[in-house]
Amino acid sequence: MRGYMKPFFKDEPDCKELKHGYRTIYCGFCRCLRAEYGVFGILSLNYELTFMILLTLSLQETKPEEEVHSCSINPYILIKTIHYKSPVFQKAACLSILMAYGELEDDVRDENKQYHKLLLQLYARAKNKADTSWPEMSQLFFGLLESYNAAEEEAVYFEDTFAAYDTMMEYMGSLFIPDGLNEVMRSKYIELTRLLGRWLYYIDAIDDYEKDKKNKSFNPLFLKNAPCYDEIRDEMNRLNEEITEKAAELPIKQYWELVKSVLLKGLKRKTRLVLERTSFLGDTTDSK
Repeated sequence: MRGYMKPFFKDEPDCKELKHGYRTIYCGFCRCLRAEYGVFGILSLNYELTFMILLTLSLQETKPEEEVHSCSINPYILIKTIHYKSPVFQKAACLSILMAYGELEDDVRDENKQYHKLLLQLYARAKNKADTSWPEMSQLFFGLLESYNAAEEEAVYFEDTFAAYDTMMEYMGSLFIPDGLNEVMRSKYIELTRLLGRWLYYIDAIDDYEKDKKNKSFNPLFLKNAPCYDEIRDEMNRLNEEITEKAAELPIKQYWELVKSVLLKGLKRKTRLVLERTSFLGDTTDSK
């Protein structure tokens, strides 16, 4: 998950207002990471968790107030943010550190580069603080990640890792369910999280195909029964439609245009761009 879930504001009549609204959330998240985990916290800032914060805020009864703070990167610049000490930001910041640390461990296993080893050491302090601040989250996350890694190692067919990955994504989504949602809406929220996770699974596999092939790293598209290009394109389009439909079923009270800018436009645009630049057409069929 490396910045695929970006909003897309082009041609929107209220583009300036939408950018401002998104920036208050994104910058609030950045400020929270800096305050809780220092400079290296900022490096773990990602669009996926920014969207989870946005989605949670969109389901709350009242819109959070904006505050003026100095920028986390350039203290001479004043910016408007949402209050970053709220639980949703704190949870997202912790999860962002855990995800970054887990991805670095994966990079070390796959590529064994000194750069990744150094980053892993530098992140250790932030990871230890996350462990201490949110011990249950850390324990569950790394337990689920370990289960997924085990599924990767044993995988033979394309579908062999789906269950472990879906479980991990559903857990992460459950961390952000706002209070007050009834069981039906909670179920729809978790289902949306699972669909987003599956979309990320595909888009990351497609985007990393050439790199993983060169490094001889794991990629689900190398497994038996992996879909061909046309099948992947159709599945991605189906996921885009399902995600949009599932989001529309939630009782969103504000930020709906922002949510749509990510799910309706951003995901579809990213899907098109990644599929257009992929070069594995036909490779998966040959590798089966």
